[in-house]
Amino acid sequence: MLTTFSYYDWLAREHRRRRHEVIRRARGWKVGMNGGLLLIATSFLTIESTPWWPRGIWLTAWILLAFGVWRVSSNRGALKD
Repeated sequence: MLTTFSYYDWLAREHRRRRHEVIRRARGWKVGMNGGLLLIATSFLTIESTPWWPRGIWLTAWILLAFGVWRVSSNRGALKD
């Protein structure tokens, strides 16, 4: 996630544009951030020493993030990288 932010920060400076303008239109930003959060949710989901309710919360987050990655990657024509 830090590399995704660093790349788009650099890209904004190279094109002399505001960071939020570059990030708002970038498909790679959405895929990178959702993918990073998906990995975090996966790691917390696989911890065996936790009770059932935190696992349920992380499973819900995992499903929502996986849907977000799928939605962004299936909508390739609408966003530019």
